Amino acid sequence: MAFSGVDAVVGWAVRGACLLALAGFAGCGDGDGGEACVARLCDPATFGTRCLGASLWRCADDGLSHVFSPCNAQERCDGSVSPARCTVRACANPGVSTCVNAVERETCLADGSGRQRESCPSGESCRDGACVASNCIGSEDRCTTNGFLRCVSGMWQQTTCPRGEVCVAAGGVPACAAPRCVPNGVRCEDRKVYVCDGLGASEEAFPCADGEICVAGVCQRPVCGVVAPTEDASGGGEVIEAPAEIRLSVGGVVESLTLDAQATYTQVGRRLTLTARRGLKQLQIHFAPITEVATGAWDSEIFNPTKVTACWNDGGGSEAGVGDCEAPYTHASSTWKVSITKNGGLGARVEGTFAFDMADINRDPLAVRDGSFSVVYR
Repeated sequence: MAFSGVDAVVGWAVRGACLLALAGFAGCGDGDGGEACVARLCDPATFGTRCLGASLWRCADDGLSHVFSPCNAQERCDGSVSPARCTVRACANPGVSTCVNAVERETCLADGSGRQRESCPSGESCRDGACVASNCIGSEDRCTTNGFLRCVSGMWQQTTCPRGEVCVAAGGVPACAAPRCVPNGVRCEDRKVYVCDGLGASEEAFPCADGEICVAGVCQRPVCGVVAPTEDASGGGEVIEAPAEIRLSVGGVVESLTLDAQATYTQVGRRLTLTARRGLKQLQIHFAPITEVATGAWDSEIFNPTKVTACWNDGGGSEAGVGDCEAPYTHASSTWKVSITKNGGLGARVEGTFAFDMADINRDPLAVRDGSFSVVYR
Protein backbone atom coordinates (compact mmCIF):
# COMPACT_ATOMS: atom_id res chain seq x y z
CA MET A 1 0.00 0.00 0.00
CA ALA A 2 1.29 3.29 -0.61
CA PHE A 3 0.90 6.67 1.03
CA SER A 4 0.12 9.52 -1.30
CA GLY A 5 2.72 11.81 0.26
CA VAL A 6 4.94 12.62 3.19
CA ASP A 7 2.33 14.82 4.91
CA ALA A 8 0.04 11.82 5.37
CA VAL A 9 2.79 9.94 7.12
CA VAL A 10 3.89 12.85 9.26
CA GLY A 11 0.29 13.26 10.37
CA TRP A 12 0.17 9.60 11.31
CA ALA A 13 3.60 8.67 12.61
CA VAL A 14 5.22 11.81 13.90
CA ARG A 15 2.18 13.48 15.43
CA GLY A 16 1.36 10.40 17.43
CA ALA A 17 -1.08 8.36 15.34
CA CYS A 18 -3.98 10.13 17.05
CA LEU A 19 -6.59 9.18 14.47
CA LEU A 20 -7.30 5.89 16.22
CA ALA A 21 -7.28 7.63 19.58
CA LEU A 22 -9.99 9.99 18.41
CA ALA A 23 -12.09 6.93 17.65
CA GLY A 24 -11.51 5.72 21.20
CA PHE A 25 -9.67 2.52 20.38
CA ALA A 26 -5.99 3.40 20.77
CA GLY A 27 -3.85 5.78 22.78
CA CYS A 28 -1.69 8.60 21.49
CA GLY A 29 2.00 8.51 22.33
CA ASP A 30 2.64 10.91 25.18
CA GLY A 31 6.24 10.04 25.93
CA ASP A 32 5.50 7.87 28.96
CA GLY A 33 4.84 4.65 27.05
CA GLY A 34 1.08 4.59 27.74
CA GLU A 35 -0.73 1.27 27.98
CA ALA A 36 1.07 -1.78 26.69
CA CYS A 37 -1.84 -2.83 24.48
CA VAL A 38 -5.46 -2.12 23.57
CA ALA A 39 -8.41 -4.51 23.45
CA ARG A 40 -9.19 -3.60 19.85
CA LEU A 41 -8.22 -1.04 17.26
CA CYS A 42 -11.52 -0.10 15.66
CA ASP A 43 -15.26 -0.72 15.46
CA PRO A 44 -16.23 -2.30 12.11
CA ALA A 45 -19.82 -1.08 12.53
CA THR A 46 -18.83 2.59 12.46
CA PHE A 47 -15.39 2.70 10.85
CA GLY A 48 -16.61 2.56 7.24
CA THR A 49 -14.21 2.70 4.28
CA ARG A 50 -11.54 5.39 4.32
CA CYS A 51 -8.32 6.25 2.52
CA LEU A 52 -4.82 5.67 3.73
CA GLY A 53 -2.55 6.87 0.97
CA ALA A 54 -3.44 4.96 -2.20
CA SER A 55 -5.30 2.19 -0.35
CA LEU A 56 -8.85 1.66 0.80
CA TRP A 57 -8.83 1.27 4.56
CA ARG A 58 -11.40 -0.52 6.67
CA CYS A 59 -11.68 -2.23 10.03
CA ALA A 60 -11.46 -6.02 10.16
CA ASP A 61 -14.66 -7.77 11.21
CA ASP A 62 -13.20 -8.62 14.63
CA GLY A 63 -11.87 -5.09 15.22
CA LEU A 64 -8.38 -6.41 15.93
CA SER A 65 -6.66 -5.18 12.77
CA HIS A 66 -6.99 -2.93 9.78
CA VAL A 67 -7.54 -4.17 6.25
CA PHE A 68 -5.88 -2.32 3.36
CA SER A 69 -6.85 -2.84 -0.27
CA PRO A 70 -4.44 -1.06 -2.62
CA CYS A 71 -5.90 0.78 -5.58
CA ASN A 72 -4.61 -0.27 -8.98
CA ALA A 73 -1.33 1.23 -10.17
CA GLN A 74 -3.08 3.89 -12.25
CA GLU A 75 -5.56 4.84 -9.50
CA ARG A 76 -5.65 6.92 -6.32
CA CYS A 77 -7.87 6.69 -3.26
CA ASP A 78 -10.51 9.42 -3.14
CA GLY A 79 -11.48 10.18 0.45
CA SER A 80 -13.69 13.14 -0.44
CA VAL A 81 -16.63 10.76 -0.91
CA SER A 82 -18.15 8.30 1.54
CA PRO A 83 -17.41 5.47 1.37
CA ALA A 84 -13.96 6.18 -0.06
CA ARG A 85 -13.24 4.71 -3.48
CA CYS A 86 -10.46 4.20 -6.00
CA THR A 87 -10.51 6.60 -8.96
CA VAL A 88 -8.24 7.11 -11.96
CA ARG A 89 -5.30 9.41 -11.22
CA ALA A 90 -5.16 12.73 -13.04
CA CYS A 91 -1.41 12.29 -13.59
CA ALA A 92 0.84 9.26 -13.83
CA ASN A 93 3.67 9.88 -11.35
CA PRO A 94 2.71 11.51 -8.02
CA GLY A 95 5.37 13.84 -6.66
CA VAL A 96 7.28 13.99 -9.95
CA SER A 97 7.94 17.25 -11.82
CA THR A 98 8.27 17.86 -15.57
CA CYS A 99 9.13 20.99 -17.55
CA VAL A 100 6.25 22.76 -19.28
CA ASN A 101 8.53 25.23 -21.01
CA ALA A 102 11.92 26.85 -20.42
CA VAL A 103 10.84 28.67 -17.24
CA GLU A 104 7.90 26.67 -15.87
CA ARG A 105 7.47 23.22 -14.43
CA GLU A 106 4.48 21.09 -13.50
CA THR A 107 4.34 18.70 -10.56
CA CYS A 108 1.95 15.79 -10.18
CA LEU A 109 0.33 16.27 -6.77
CA ALA A 110 1.27 13.75 -4.10
CA ASP A 111 -2.15 12.09 -4.18
CA GLY A 112 -2.36 12.05 -8.00
CA SER A 113 -5.48 14.23 -7.98
CA GLY A 114 -4.07 16.90 -10.31
CA ARG A 115 -1.07 18.95 -11.38
CA GLN A 116 0.45 22.12 -9.95
CA ARG A 117 2.30 24.55 -12.19
CA GLU A 118 4.97 26.92 -10.93
CA SER A 119 7.44 29.36 -12.43
CA CYS A 120 11.15 29.00 -11.81
CA PRO A 121 12.78 31.78 -9.78
CA SER A 122 14.27 34.69 -11.68
CA GLY A 123 17.53 33.76 -13.38
CA GLU A 124 16.72 30.03 -13.42
CA SER A 125 15.35 27.75 -16.11
CA CYS A 126 13.63 24.36 -16.09
CA ARG A 127 15.67 21.31 -17.06
CA ASP A 128 14.21 17.82 -16.74
CA GLY A 129 11.77 18.90 -14.04
CA ALA A 130 14.27 20.92 -11.99
CA CYS A 131 14.69 24.68 -11.77
CA VAL A 132 18.41 25.47 -12.06
CA ALA A 133 20.60 28.50 -12.65
CA SER A 134 21.54 29.02 -16.26
CA ASN A 135 25.22 28.57 -15.40
CA CYS A 136 26.64 26.28 -12.73
CA ILE A 137 29.63 26.56 -10.43
CA GLY A 138 31.92 23.74 -9.34
CA SER A 139 30.29 20.45 -8.36
CA GLU A 140 26.60 21.34 -8.27
CA ASP A 141 25.59 17.95 -9.67
CA ARG A 142 21.97 17.07 -8.91
CA CYS A 143 19.30 14.46 -9.63
CA THR A 144 16.40 15.29 -11.91
CA THR A 145 13.24 13.47 -12.96
CA ASN A 146 14.81 11.22 -15.61
CA GLY A 147 18.50 11.31 -14.69
CA PHE A 148 20.90 13.93 -13.41
CA LEU A 149 22.63 17.18 -14.27
CA ARG A 150 26.42 17.46 -14.02
CA CYS A 151 28.28 20.74 -13.97
CA VAL A 152 31.00 20.68 -16.65
CA SER A 153 33.04 23.83 -17.25
CA GLY A 154 30.27 26.03 -15.90
CA MET A 155 27.56 24.44 -18.06
CA TRP A 156 24.95 21.82 -17.23
CA GLN A 157 25.34 18.41 -18.89
CA GLN A 158 22.28 16.16 -18.86
CA THR A 159 22.52 12.39 -18.32
CA THR A 160 19.38 10.28 -18.78
CA CYS A 161 19.14 7.07 -16.77
CA PRO A 162 18.42 3.78 -18.59
CA ARG A 163 14.90 2.41 -18.47
CA GLY A 164 14.08 0.96 -15.06
CA GLU A 165 16.72 3.01 -13.22
CA VAL A 166 16.54 6.26 -11.24
CA CYS A 167 19.05 8.81 -10.04
CA VAL A 168 20.42 8.04 -6.60
CA ALA A 169 22.63 10.63 -4.90
CA ALA A 170 24.95 8.34 -2.93
CA GLY A 171 27.37 10.44 -0.88
CA GLY A 172 26.15 13.52 -2.72
CA VAL A 173 27.25 12.17 -6.10
CA PRO A 174 24.31 11.41 -8.44
CA ALA A 175 24.37 8.17 -10.40
CA CYS A 176 21.85 5.92 -12.15
CA ALA A 177 20.87 2.83 -10.16
CA ALA A 178 17.99 0.46 -9.51
CA PRO A 179 15.15 2.02 -7.45
CA ARG A 180 15.71 1.81 -3.71
CA CYS A 181 12.03 1.71 -2.78
CA VAL A 182 8.51 1.75 -4.23
CA PRO A 183 7.59 5.29 -5.33
CA ASN A 184 5.33 6.95 -2.74
CA GLY A 185 5.23 3.66 -0.82
CA VAL A 186 5.67 2.98 2.88
CA ARG A 187 7.16 0.19 4.94
CA CYS A 188 7.92 -0.61 8.57
CA GLU A 189 11.29 -1.14 10.22
CA ASP A 190 12.43 -0.67 13.84
CA ARG A 191 9.16 0.97 14.87
CA LYS A 192 9.49 3.56 12.14
CA VAL A 193 7.46 4.32 9.02
CA TYR A 194 9.72 4.69 5.98
CA VAL A 195 8.29 6.83 3.18
CA CYS A 196 9.62 6.56 -0.35
CA ASP A 197 9.81 9.60 -2.63
CA GLY A 198 7.92 9.87 -5.92
CA LEU A 199 10.73 8.35 -7.99
CA GLY A 200 11.87 5.50 -5.76
CA ALA A 201 15.28 7.09 -5.17
CA SER A 202 15.27 7.63 -1.40
CA GLU A 203 13.33 7.09 1.82
CA GLU A 204 12.64 9.21 4.90
CA ALA A 205 12.02 7.66 8.32
CA PHE A 206 9.33 8.79 10.78
CA PRO A 207 9.44 7.17 14.25
CA CYS A 208 6.28 5.90 15.91
CA ALA A 209 5.33 7.38 19.28
CA ASP A 210 6.27 5.67 22.54
CA GLY A 211 4.25 2.51 23.13
CA GLU A 212 3.40 2.07 19.44
CA ILE A 213 4.52 -0.43 16.82
CA CYS A 214 4.53 -0.15 13.05
CA VAL A 215 2.19 -2.51 11.18
CA ALA A 216 1.63 -2.31 7.41
CA GLY A 217 3.01 1.22 7.26
CA VAL A 218 0.88 2.46 10.17
CA CYS A 219 1.89 3.34 13.74
CA GLN A 220 -0.55 1.83 16.22
CA ARG A 221 -0.83 0.44 19.73
CA PRO A 222 -0.26 -3.31 19.93
CA VAL A 223 -3.48 -5.30 20.31
CA CYS A 224 -3.68 -7.48 23.40
CA GLY A 225 -3.24 -11.15 22.52
CA VAL A 226 -2.41 -10.48 18.87
CA VAL A 227 1.12 -11.16 17.63
CA ALA A 228 2.19 -8.79 14.88
CA PRO A 229 4.39 -10.12 12.04
CA THR A 230 8.08 -9.31 12.43
CA GLU A 231 8.32 -7.69 9.01
CA ASP A 232 5.75 -5.09 10.05
CA ALA A 233 5.94 -4.74 13.81
CA SER A 234 9.74 -4.99 14.06
CA GLY A 235 9.31 -5.42 17.77
CA GLY A 236 9.17 -9.19 18.13
CA GLY A 237 6.52 -11.72 17.23
CA GLU A 238 6.45 -14.52 14.75
CA VAL A 239 5.37 -15.05 11.18
CA ILE A 240 2.74 -17.77 11.15
CA GLU A 241 2.61 -18.23 7.39
CA ALA A 242 5.18 -17.88 4.65
CA PRO A 243 5.13 -14.35 3.18
CA ALA A 244 2.65 -13.79 0.37
CA GLU A 245 4.51 -13.77 -2.94
CA ILE A 246 4.27 -14.00 -6.70
CA ARG A 247 7.38 -15.57 -8.17
CA LEU A 248 8.25 -15.72 -11.88
CA SER A 249 11.04 -15.97 -14.41
CA VAL A 250 11.03 -13.02 -16.83
CA GLY A 251 13.25 -13.56 -19.84
CA GLY A 252 15.27 -16.01 -17.75
CA VAL A 253 15.63 -13.67 -14.75
CA VAL A 254 13.88 -14.79 -11.55
CA GLU A 255 11.73 -12.13 -9.86
CA SER A 256 10.20 -12.34 -6.39
CA LEU A 257 7.32 -9.89 -5.85
CA THR A 258 6.21 -9.63 -2.22
CA LEU A 259 4.80 -6.11 -1.78
CA ASP A 260 0.99 -5.92 -1.78
CA ALA A 261 0.81 -9.58 -2.85
CA GLN A 262 -2.93 -10.24 -2.75
CA ALA A 263 -6.08 -11.36 -4.51
CA THR A 264 -9.21 -9.24 -4.84
CA TYR A 265 -12.62 -9.91 -6.35
CA THR A 266 -14.96 -7.50 -8.13
CA GLN A 267 -18.62 -8.48 -8.47
CA VAL A 268 -19.02 -6.23 -11.50
CA GLY A 269 -17.61 -8.32 -14.32
CA ARG A 270 -16.97 -11.19 -11.86
CA ARG A 271 -13.24 -10.51 -11.94
CA LEU A 272 -10.55 -12.08 -9.78
CA THR A 273 -7.28 -10.11 -9.73
CA LEU A 274 -3.93 -11.28 -8.40
CA THR A 275 -1.28 -8.62 -7.92
CA ALA A 276 2.16 -8.09 -6.38
CA ARG A 277 5.12 -5.81 -6.88
CA ARG A 278 8.73 -5.11 -5.94
CA GLY A 279 10.27 -1.72 -6.55
CA LEU A 280 8.81 -0.41 -9.78
CA LYS A 281 8.15 -3.90 -11.13
CA GLN A 282 4.58 -5.16 -10.87
CA LEU A 283 2.45 -8.03 -12.13
CA GLN A 284 -1.33 -8.32 -12.33
CA ILE A 285 -3.24 -11.41 -13.42
CA HIS A 286 -6.97 -11.05 -14.18
CA PHE A 287 -9.55 -13.83 -14.48
CA ALA A 288 -13.02 -12.97 -15.82
CA PRO A 289 -15.71 -14.09 -15.64
CA ILE A 290 -15.02 -16.37 -12.69
CA THR A 291 -16.53 -17.29 -9.34
CA GLU A 292 -15.01 -16.01 -6.10
CA VAL A 293 -13.60 -19.35 -4.90
CA ALA A 294 -12.85 -20.98 -8.25
CA THR A 295 -10.04 -23.47 -8.74
CA GLY A 296 -8.95 -25.12 -11.98
CA ALA A 297 -6.72 -24.73 -15.04
CA TRP A 298 -6.90 -22.31 -17.96
CA ASP A 299 -5.04 -22.64 -21.26
CA SER A 300 -5.30 -20.14 -24.12
CA GLU A 301 -5.23 -23.03 -26.59
CA ILE A 302 -8.30 -24.65 -25.05
CA PHE A 303 -11.63 -22.83 -25.19
CA ASN A 304 -12.89 -21.58 -21.85
CA PRO A 305 -15.34 -18.74 -21.13
CA THR A 306 -12.91 -17.42 -18.51
CA LYS A 307 -10.27 -15.18 -20.06
CA VAL A 308 -6.92 -14.70 -18.36
CA THR A 309 -5.01 -11.44 -18.85
CA ALA A 310 -1.56 -10.74 -17.42
CA CYS A 311 -0.04 -7.26 -17.22
CA TRP A 312 3.66 -6.73 -16.45
CA ASN A 313 5.54 -3.53 -15.63
CA ASP A 314 9.25 -4.11 -16.19
CA GLY A 315 10.13 -1.06 -14.09
CA GLY A 316 10.24 1.42 -16.92
CA GLY A 317 6.55 2.22 -16.91
CA SER A 318 4.35 3.26 -19.81
CA GLU A 319 2.12 6.31 -20.19
CA ALA A 320 -0.05 4.59 -22.80
CA GLY A 321 -0.23 1.00 -21.57
CA VAL A 322 -0.36 -1.93 -23.98
CA GLY A 323 -3.16 -4.19 -25.19
CA ASP A 324 -5.72 -4.75 -22.44
CA CYS A 325 -3.27 -3.40 -19.85
CA GLU A 326 -3.48 0.23 -18.82
CA ALA A 327 -0.57 2.47 -17.83
CA PRO A 328 1.95 1.99 -16.33
CA TYR A 329 2.14 -1.61 -17.54
CA THR A 330 4.68 -2.27 -20.30
CA HIS A 331 3.72 -5.81 -21.42
CA ALA A 332 0.46 -7.68 -22.00
CA SER A 333 -0.09 -11.42 -22.32
CA SER A 334 -0.96 -13.09 -25.62
CA THR A 335 -1.00 -16.74 -24.46
CA TRP A 336 -1.38 -18.28 -21.03
CA LYS A 337 -1.34 -21.45 -18.99
CA VAL A 338 -2.60 -20.83 -15.47
CA SER A 339 -3.86 -23.00 -12.64
CA ILE A 340 -5.44 -22.13 -9.28
CA THR A 341 -4.78 -25.08 -7.00
CA LYS A 342 -5.98 -23.52 -3.74
CA ASN A 343 -8.62 -20.87 -3.11
CA GLY A 344 -9.82 -20.56 0.47
CA GLY A 345 -11.84 -17.40 -0.14
CA LEU A 346 -11.75 -14.12 1.75
CA GLY A 347 -8.97 -13.94 4.32
CA ALA A 348 -7.29 -17.17 3.13
CA ARG A 349 -4.63 -17.96 0.53
CA VAL A 350 -4.97 -18.24 -3.24
CA GLU A 351 -2.24 -20.41 -4.73
CA GLY A 352 -1.30 -21.70 -8.17
CA THR A 353 1.08 -21.58 -11.13
CA PHE A 354 1.34 -19.75 -14.46
CA ALA A 355 3.25 -19.18 -17.69
CA PHE A 356 2.69 -16.39 -20.22
CA ASP A 357 3.90 -15.22 -23.59
CA MET A 358 3.84 -11.42 -23.51
CA ALA A 359 4.74 -8.48 -25.72
CA ASP A 360 5.31 -4.75 -25.34
CA ILE A 361 3.79 -1.95 -27.40
CA ASN A 362 6.37 -2.61 -30.14
CA ARG A 363 5.38 -6.31 -30.15
CA ASP A 364 8.76 -7.36 -28.85
CA PRO A 365 8.21 -10.78 -27.20
CA LEU A 366 8.84 -11.61 -23.55
CA ALA A 367 8.62 -15.10 -22.04
CA VAL A 368 7.31 -15.42 -18.50
CA ARG A 369 7.87 -18.92 -17.14
CA ASP A 370 7.91 -20.97 -13.92
CA GLY A 371 5.42 -18.63 -12.27
CA SER A 372 3.80 -19.34 -8.93
CA PHE A 373 1.62 -17.37 -6.55
CA SER A 374 0.60 -17.60 -2.93
CA VAL A 375 -1.31 -14.47 -2.06
CA VAL A 376 -3.83 -13.37 0.56
CA TYR A 377 -7.48 -12.97 -0.50
CA ARG A 378 -8.55 -9.45 0.55
